[in-house]
Amino acid sequence: MYGLQPAPDRNKVRSIFGIPLSRKLGNGGIRVMGLWYWCEPLKDHFLDHGFVDMEVKLDPEDMAEISVRIGNAWHVASCTREGFEDVTMEAWIRTSRDLASKHAAGAVITEGVVHAAIRAANLLTKQAMARAGISALPPTAEDVLIAEREVMLGWTMPDKAAPGDVGKRPDPLDGGIPVTGPDHLPSLGTGSSKFTVER
Repeated sequence: MYGLQPAPDRNKVRSIFGIPLSRKLGNGGIRVMGLWYWCEPLKDHFLDHGFVDMEVKLDPEDMAEISVRIGNAWHVASCTREGFEDVTMEAWIRTSRDLASKHAAGAVITEGVVHAAIRAANLLTKQAMARAGISALPPTAEDVLIAEREVMLGWTMPDKAAPGDVGKRPDPLDGGIPVTGPDHLPSLGTGSSKFTVER
């Protein structure tokens, strides 16, 4: 008779049940757990108000997005790095701890290494919970602060290649295939009229 109301979206659920945090807005967005989050409303808010503290909600089961309160509305801010969909906070802490240890030993960290470590940490977390038959206790804002202070300081995410750097990379075909075209045609001599090149 009354129909069914649609289920709340992830942003609404996160804004109600997510871990409450306070973070300062900067020109790179909002940083949580060593990751940067950004959206158009945040850009406009930064242009209007500058470096201000913002209310943030974090879903410990998905590091790909956060909810940010601007005025009376909660907006979705997405992680500026790809590959964090359904990555749990616990798996990200485990990944960071592992990479910090390897980085201290002088190992090179690339984005591929980070994503491989995330997949391994996610798998270990799921296997541990399946063996125990229970879910981990929900983390708190204090857990986030401890992780940022004690775990996330040992390393930083590798920089992405800047768009302007693409042209500086060596051509993978350079020296492999001979270049042909009007500028590289063999000389036909002055008496030949069978082949002409228009410029």
